[in-house]
Amino acid sequence: MPELLKPFTQLRVHPSGGFFTGRMSLQLSISSLLTVLLVVLGGAITGYTYEGQKKETLQSTGVIFKRAAEQTSQSLKALMEPVGNFISLSTQLEKISGGRQQRLDLLPYFVQALRNTRWLANVSVGYSNGDFIVIWALRGNELLSRQTAAPKKAAYLVKLIERNPGKLALERYLYYDEKLTLISENDRFLSGYDPRTRPWYKQAINSDYQIRTAPYRFASTGQMGITSARRLANGLGVVAADIALDSLASVLQDHKLTDSTQAVIFDEKGTVLVYIDNEVMLERQSQFLKGSINVLDLERDELSELYNESLRKQLGKGNIINTEQGEWFSIVSDLSAHPKRRTYLAIATPVRELTTNARAMARENLILAGFVILIAIFLGLYVTRRIAGSLHTLDQQAERIRDFDFDTAVHVNSRIREVSSLASTMTVMKTVIQRFIEIARSLSAEQKIERVLELILQDAMTVTNADGGSIALLSDDNTQLEYALVRNDEIAIHIGGTSQSPIDIDPILINDENNIHAELYVLQTKNPVSVDNINENRVLDFSSVRKRHQSGDYLCKSYLALPLLNRQKEVIGVLQLVNSRDRHSKEITGFDHAYRAYVHALASNAALALDNNRLIRAQKDLFDSFVQLIAGAIDTKSPYTGGHCQRVPVLAELLANEASRSRLEAFRDFSLSEDETYELYVASWLHDCGKVTTPEYIVDKATKLETIYNRIHEIRMRFEVLWRDAEIAYRDGLAEHPGDKKKLRKGLKDHQLQLQEDFVFVASCNVGSECMNPDHMQRIREIASQTWVRHFDDRIGLSEDEVQLRKDVPPVNAPADEQLLADRPEHLIPRTDGGRPFGDNPYAFKMDVPDYVYNLGEVTNLCIAAGTLTDEDRFKINDHIVQTIIMLNKLPFPKALKHVPEWAGNHHEKLDGTGYPRKLKAEDLSIPERVMGIADIFEALTASDRPYKKANTLNESIQVLSLMRNDGHICPDLFDLFLTSGIYLKYAEEHLSRDQIDDVDISSYVRNEQK
Repeated sequence: MPELLKPFTQLRVHPSGGFFTGRMSLQLSISSLLTVLLVVLGGAITGYTYEGQKKETLQSTGVIFKRAAEQTSQSLKALMEPVGNFISLSTQLEKISGGRQQRLDLLPYFVQALRNTRWLANVSVGYSNGDFIVIWALRGNELLSRQTAAPKKAAYLVKLIERNPGKLALERYLYYDEKLTLISENDRFLSGYDPRTRPWYKQAINSDYQIRTAPYRFASTGQMGITSARRLANGLGVVAADIALDSLASVLQDHKLTDSTQAVIFDEKGTVLVYIDNEVMLERQSQFLKGSINVLDLERDELSELYNESLRKQLGKGNIINTEQGEWFSIVSDLSAHPKRRTYLAIATPVRELTTNARAMARENLILAGFVILIAIFLGLYVTRRIAGSLHTLDQQAERIRDFDFDTAVHVNSRIREVSSLASTMTVMKTVIQRFIEIARSLSAEQKIERVLELILQDAMTVTNADGGSIALLSDDNTQLEYALVRNDEIAIHIGGTSQSPIDIDPILINDENNIHAELYVLQTKNPVSVDNINENRVLDFSSVRKRHQSGDYLCKSYLALPLLNRQKEVIGVLQLVNSRDRHSKEITGFDHAYRAYVHALASNAALALDNNRLIRAQKDLFDSFVQLIAGAIDTKSPYTGGHCQRVPVLAELLANEASRSRLEAFRDFSLSEDETYELYVASWLHDCGKVTTPEYIVDKATKLETIYNRIHEIRMRFEVLWRDAEIAYRDGLAEHPGDKKKLRKGLKDHQLQLQEDFVFVASCNVGSECMNPDHMQRIREIASQTWVRHFDDRIGLSEDEVQLRKDVPPVNAPADEQLLADRPEHLIPRTDGGRPFGDNPYAFKMDVPDYVYNLGEVTNLCIAAGTLTDEDRFKINDHIVQTIIMLNKLPFPKALKHVPEWAGNHHEKLDGTGYPRKLKAEDLSIPERVMGIADIFEALTASDRPYKKANTLNESIQVLSLMRNDGHICPDLFDLFLTSGIYLKYAEEHLSRDQIDDVDISSYVRNEQK
């Protein structure tokens, strides 16, 4: 798999667009879903059942609490009514108002009341004179027995208080057994107890009705109770009875549903009358040091809340109370029999205890549901494994497709129709994707349009099992469809494309109004055309199809044509297929819809590939045109370089290809790819592009005195002046000395002859065809020493640059003697780059930089030893390669052309390191760079379009190259290959004139080991 695709294959794509790795299998998903559903269902059923049972339990508890309130109310009524009747009856007794004995005679009566009413603690009578009698039923009351020092057998205690005027009140205790037999008695003086001061007495004596006190603790027994009293009929006293309320606690205990049930009876002020736990109540009374306690003193949150509900009159309704101890189910009931004396019963039970059975049943249901869930999970795993097995296999296949692994075959057999269909679709999809990727890769990699066409048509024919097909492309002027490839395997037709067979089919004119060609219909509508039998179709013209694909008995029947659309949705061609065959019966059938969809996608991809190929080719052609335009401009700029930039690529290509094919040791590791060949092609065309920066008069400098014009004419005029001056001197001498005419005449002739000889010598030196020896240079200096007279100002009519060149030279007024030939200060053109023409020199140029840009000195130029160029001129000429390297390195060449700057810029380097501009040596120069060097030199030697020199013959050029080979300037291996391969002769026959081509004995130039 390509490295580029690996990061993508490591990603899992979430359906919503994200990426994550924690996916579940189908088996686990279904099992998990089933488990969750069962858990939710089981939990819902259990919860619903539990809540239902809880609701029923609370409803039942509410009923029980209401019944308890009714029973408690009845018990309270049963407690109070007998006592009230007893008191009312007692107030009517005559003896009750009598003396001591009469009062004691009523003892059986009172004892019987105590026996009949167990909650009656005592019966007492308080008299208006301060007397007091009270009868207690001891009933094992240790506190009362201890306080009164009662004998063990005593069952009843009678306390009498009698007050005699002027004496202390006498307090007498009488102890009786169960049979009312007096056991003992004792007297003591009362310190100050007076019944008339007691609350019950005060209330009763002033009331016409029976009164009842608020609950309080009895001092004698320590019990909690109330006192019921009524005034005697004669008004001389009050009958009272103490009622112990602790008996009601047993009634509350009977209604205790759970161990934690709380129940309390309290009045409207919150005073506790009865609490379900007497010990706690006694403890709280001791803790708060008071006879009665409030509901809040019990420190039970639930009872405090119920007390608050009584204040809010929220009575008779079951409620849920939330406390720190949990939920409580509670109810407050009104037990009052009298509207002015409110008594309430509050009962609260923890919901948790009430619902114990419901929770137990819920646990049992959960356990049962758990077993069901476990069984369902195992069954689900088994069933889903059977179902997911095939899907897992398909998932693996999908992963392989994702990883572009199309080699592993996967077979899936499933009884499930959808899974089986998915497996078949996956197989087809894998094949289609594999084929599509392969064809896309091939199309994108292929650069030759002929091969691209072959790939498109071949794949379309293979997929549709078609006998043949063709591709027609729209012409560049959009006027006609031109067939680029036609193929039919059944009748062995293959023309166009890579077949090397030319297309002999007439193009189809787009504006043909006489016929509706099928191809034109596709072109104009941009819609595909599929016909099962073209012989039955009368709408479209299929004549061109028949012409291409019918032969003898072979006829066209089914037909499919698709438009090739580029990125702009413009039709650039038409893909056509004929005669699709059934893969089993081999009969011709219509084109299957599934295959049509694939071919349609292929056509879209193919159109993009063709469009890309066209664009690349167009860009390449445009680039080549620019390259050739630049080279042509350089050649046109100077007639002295002629077609140099156009001929060097020919030589370079010939020699490089020969080296690439050679099996010689020197070229064993050298080969040029197609891209590298093009790279060398571009480099050879641009190898002298830097010459656009070189002044023409430097490139064209055919004489030593040439700048933008040949200054020999200016020198000649000076000689003319001297010639004229000689004649004037002769005439002046003749006028002064007529007798010396002969002598003067001879002097004139000799002087003029010398001027002629001197000018001829100067002119011959100016040509530069001969080498200058020291004698020649000395003669130039002697000639230069002659003077002529300037009569005009040489500082007027000058350009600004000329003025600047003379600013440091003091002017000489006319008339002035001037040398015939001179090196003047203004002839030295200064540098403006500070002697650093290469700047920071990033390309490591190693050329010697002269002090001046130009040296136009007449003597200096005429004394050039060889050629016509000064050191400054030579540097300016050589600078063209520097500019070539700089210019090409600034261009954003693609990777395939990255060597162009080096290959183009190193053709003046020499293997011995004496070349320019970087003095590279043999090990620094690649074979393409060496090829460029030989091609450049050989073209320059053989060029016949140079005005400044005569073209060399073939033999002369080879001889010069051999000398350069011997001097270590050019590659000897390439020079030998240049000769032995016959490249020199092949080039000569195509580009040299007949008189240049002479016989060359290559054996005299080729090294012995190459012969």
